[in-house]
Amino acid sequence: MDAENFNYSSKFQNPIHQNYKHLKILEAKFNISIDALFSVVVFIGDSTFKTDVPENVTYASGCLSCIYSHSAELLNQQQVMESIKNIESSRLDRGFSTNQAHKTHVRDIIKQKTNEKLCKKYGSGMVLREAKKGQNAGSKFWGCSNFPKCRGVEKLN
Repeated sequence: MDAENFNYSSKFQNPIHQNYKHLKILEAKFNISIDALFSVVVFIGDSTFKTDVPENVTYASGCLSCIYSHSAELLNQQQVMESIKNIESSRLDRGFSTNQAHKTHVRDIIKQKTNEKLCKKYGSGMVLREAKKGQNAGSKFWGCSNFPKCRGVEKLN
């Protein structure tokens, strides 16, 4: 999936897959049937999709109607309150170190799945490039796929 903005395209994890993993964690942690849960993926901004998207994927303007379309009560008030309490007690402290640990964790998952070399700065894939000029002309190296925004490079092993 690509998000395009001003002729810039970036890859990101499939949010539908991410939300499914979140639902499975909620199901296991709180002993709630996955049938009592649903996910909504909301995009904010000027993203465009290259394919049709499922009904639970929407832009911000369609978020509330998507949520309100699921009006059947699947959890009673006590179950909702217990779930909120459990989620809040399990939440990690917000902060820079938590964000960095999460980014590293996601990069590791992506690297394991794709066995792809990743940029240490952006987590984007590295592509094999060849120096065109300068003292290293003709030599190959790994360059960040986000070039020119990122100029991360690694020597070829």
